[in-house]
Amino acid sequence: MAEDKVTNLYNAFVKNGYAMEPEAQFRENLKDPKKRKAAYDALVADGYNMEPFADFESNIGFGAPTPAPAPTAPTPQQQAQPAATAAPTSVPASATAEEQEQASAQSQPEQPAWQPSEQEKIRMSYQMHTMLNDFKQKSKARIEQVQRMTEPLTPEGRKKLKAAKFQAQLAGTPTKVMGLTPPTSAPASDGAEGAAEDEAQQQPVRSGQSPVPYGVKYIDGKAVTQWLLPDGRLTTSLSEADQTEYGARTARQASTTIRDSILTNSERELYLCRQKESWVITSLCPMSIQRHGRVTRINARQTAISH
Repeated sequence: MAEDKVTNLYNAFVKNGYAMEPEAQFRENLKDPKKRKAAYDALVADGYNMEPFADFESNIGFGAPTPAPAPTAPTPQQQAQPAATAAPTSVPASATAEEQEQASAQSQPEQPAWQPSEQEKIRMSYQMHTMLNDFKQKSKARIEQVQRMTEPLTPEGRKKLKAAKFQAQLAGTPTKVMGLTPPTSAPASDGAEGAAEDEAQQQPVRSGQSPVPYGVKYIDGKAVTQWLLPDGRLTTSLSEADQTEYGARTARQASTTIRDSILTNSERELYLCRQKESWVITSLCPMSIQRHGRVTRINARQTAISH
């Protein structure tokens, strides 16, 4: 066995690029303790994880062998530890980085699975319940907002809006806004994304629909009108309702401008002629309008004149 280990040691030096003498001469040199120590130091310098020098000498057939320690009975804690906690394998310095990473990963013991304590379980359960409750509240508010958006389009919704307007009239609160305040953009802040989303939702929506009264709210004992905005949100801020009306009027003017730009010259002339004919007939026949109280006769005369 000693000769095999010396041969392996000789081949290791040749593989690492050392200019070696013949193997027989190498065996003779190992008989010198100083040369054995020099060979041992060379292996350590090359990155090998070497045992103590005395064990090295014993392994290659020189020196007294060190007695093996007597086996001891494992304790219960040692039995509970995984068998993967073995000594790490020696990796030479000439190995690639990928091989070194694989060897280090294999030598590391497996981490035990995380087991939450009772307090952590209670905390996680409370956080989950809070998140679900917040999600339900936001979902409910969003559904109600969409339902309020569709109220002007249904007979039941129009009745409800009419009753809400009547309630504001009884309380003596405003039911219309003039729209004199242009919308102002809020200053940018370093808040979270949720705060930015809420801030974006507070800006008036560009729509041609004006805000309408939606009942009365009492703030500090004072009655104020609650406004229904075009996007279905509710607000008691008169300035926000006024900004929304400003945006609605701007949107209506923009749509009128677009409509006028689409009309060709001939269509515009025809439209103006019909408006002029309507004005002439209305001014010439006021008694007919008062006697019959109908606009259909005038429309019929307009049609006859146009043809």
